[in-house]
Amino acid sequence: MRKTITLLKSLIISCALMMSVSVFGQDPTNGGFENVDSGWTLLNAGFTTAVFDGTNPRTGLKNLKIEVSAAEGSTRTHSSTSTVSIAAGAYIHVIYWAKSDAVNQILGTIACGLFSPALSWTPTANKYPSTTYTRYSSNKQNTLTEIATFNTALRTFHVSGKTYPQTVYIDDIITYADGNTGADTEKPVAPTGITAVSTITNSATLDWTNGADAGTGLQATLILRTTNTSATAPELNDQAIYSTIGGVDGPNAVGDWTVISTSVAANAVTYTDNTVSNGSTYLYAVVHRDLAYNYSTALVSTAVTVNLGTAVNNTSKLNFNIATKNNKIELSGLKLGEQLSVYNVSGIRVHNAISTASTHSVTLPNGLYIVNVAGVNTKVILR
Repeated sequence: MRKTITLLKSLIISCALMMSVSVFGQDPTNGGFENVDSGWTLLNAGFTTAVFDGTNPRTGLKNLKIEVSAAEGSTRTHSSTSTVSIAAGAYIHVIYWAKSDAVNQILGTIACGLFSPALSWTPTANKYPSTTYTRYSSNKQNTLTEIATFNTALRTFHVSGKTYPQTVYIDDIITYADGNTGADTEKPVAPTGITAVSTITNSATLDWTNGADAGTGLQATLILRTTNTSATAPELNDQAIYSTIGGVDGPNAVGDWTVISTSVAANAVTYTDNTVSNGSTYLYAVVHRDLAYNYSTALVSTAVTVNLGTAVNNTSKLNFNIATKNNKIELSGLKLGEQLSVYNVSGIRVHNAISTASTHSVTLPNGLYIVNVAGVNTKVILR
C-alpha cells in the first residue's frame, strides 16, 4: 500500500442560497440515518464508498459509514436535501458525532464551512476523530443582507501522511440557526417537582415544574414510561432524534423506558397518559429538549398504580388529617414542603400548592374529588 499520500475524511457543512422567511431554522430530518438514504444524496465514485449501515451506530440502529480504499484526486460530497433558513447576520450551526475505524487510530480531519455560489468556502480548523464517538460543532455567519438557506453536506478530501484504508462513522447530526456565535452544547436545566396520580380508569396524570435553557431555549418536553419500578433514570443521547413509533422515525426506547410523547409543548406543566392499563404500576420520566437537541437530565416520578374505575381511599396510609366542611377540604398535620393537588372526577387538576404550614384548606363546589398529598390519593366528597 502507498503510505505517502492518503485520503482522509472531512465532515463539512455546505450551503445553498434561496429565499425563505424562517430565522430560527432547524434540520433534524434523518440526522440519525434511521431512515437510511431518505433526505440524503450520496456521491460514490472512484475509491470512495458511503453506505448506511448498522456497524457502529451511536443511537438507534443505523449510521453513515464513509470509506476510502485508495488515493484519488477529487472530493466527494454526500448532501442532505433538507434545508435550514437563517436571517442576514444570523449563524448556521452544525453539531455532529463522529468516530474513526479502530484499525486506524487517527482517521481524518473534520471541518465546517459554507459552500455557496454567493458565499465563499471558509472551513474551520481541522478536527481528528478518535475511536469513540466524539461531538464536534462548527458555525458560519450569513454575511449577506438577505435570508439564506443552507443544506448539510459530508465531504471527503485528500490529506497527506496517512495510510489506507480510511473509514469514518457519523451519527446524530443536527443543523440549526440562531443569533449566537457558538453552538449550543449545554443541557437544559431539568424539570422539578413531579407528581404522578391516577384518579380515573385507564389514565394517569403527571404534573411538574419546568426547568429552563439559556442557550437556544426549551423547545419540547419528552415523556417516557416504564413498568420496571426499579429502573434507573433514562439517559438520552444529545443530538439524537427519538420517536414514539421507532424504526425509521428514530428509536422509541431508552433502556427499560418507552418514549410515549416527544411533542409536549415547552411551556406545558402537565400530561395525561390514557394508554395505561388498570391495575398496572408505572414510573414516568420527564425530559426537556432545546433547539440544538440537547436533552436535560430525566426527572423520574414515584410509582403510580392505575386505579380500577375510581380512586382508592388511602386513609389508612395518611400521616395527616383530612376533613370536609362548608365546601372546604381541610388538611392538618402536614409537613412543610409537601406537594398538594386536588383533581375532579375527570382527572383535571383543580388545585395545586406546596404546603407552607401544617394546615391547608381549599374551597370547591360540591362534588367528588381526589386529594393527592405526597403521592397518596384520598377520595373526598363535598356536599
